[in-house]
Amino acid sequence: MSANFTAAGNVQVWKSRSGPPAFYFRTNSDVNTDGSGHSYHPDDIAGNNGLAQNTICNGVSRKTSGGEADCLSRSDCQACLDLFRSKPKAEMLTRFTRFFSSFAIATKEGAACVVPEGKPNAGYFVSTTAYLQGGKAVCDPERYLDAMVFPAIAVPKKLVSNGVKLGDFVLVRNRQNGRSSFGVVYDTSGSRIGESSIAMNRLLLCDRDRPGCEPPPPPKSYQEATRLVLGDADYLVLAGTVGDWPQSTEAVTAAARAAFESWGGEARLKACAAEYAGQ
Repeated sequence: MSANFTAAGNVQVWKSRSGPPAFYFRTNSDVNTDGSGHSYHPDDIAGNNGLAQNTICNGVSRKTSGGEADCLSRSDCQACLDLFRSKPKAEMLTRFTRFFSSFAIATKEGAACVVPEGKPNAGYFVSTTAYLQGGKAVCDPERYLDAMVFPAIAVPKKLVSNGVKLGDFVLVRNRQNGRSSFGVVYDTSGSRIGESSIAMNRLLLCDRDRPGCEPPPPPKSYQEATRLVLGDADYLVLAGTVGDWPQSTEAVTAAARAAFESWGGEARLKACAAEYAGQ
């Protein structure tokens, strides 16, 4: 492998020199809740009341007279929360796109998509992913890959421009305990690098020497979600391997493992990791 580009945080992204295209990098693994049925809730927009796994500040930007303002810093987030609370709930949900641009909450005809009564996760916002299941309506949660079920990662847009596709197979390894998991690319993360689904990080936090260990429980708040962050992880993205829409984690693992072995398997990954460490 050789250096391909430098991502945010000065993370070096390497690309294979020969054979099937692949990208390797090493960084932390933040938690991406997008696609989870419990990601965002209109009655828990800060993610601190035991309903939502995330704050809407990580899923929207605020419209202003001069354009848009993100909600990521503490002060900007508070401004976004205050804006949401400034209107009656029904009005805010119906006119959602009048006040916010959303990149992680589904919208239709200006309104935020909320799961209706009688359906699983009723009352929650429909949380989106860039990876979509064709034939499903925009407000149908099944249109998006469930971050609670499927091991998956988000990639910066520069990887997409370099040939990585949504649905491509990946392998992520927790360098602190040696545990690894196969998955898919299911979202994009702007310029940020190092984000994995809830399911991915829960699997990777199990101890390799305890194969029957229970992963950490699913988060019930934004604070609990942040506890699933991995401090150091290896990422391998196998470009051009996208297959059918995932039906089960077992099917994803089997197909991703086959693609990994075709690429060169553990021996090649070990050589890449050693070369990367010596850069």
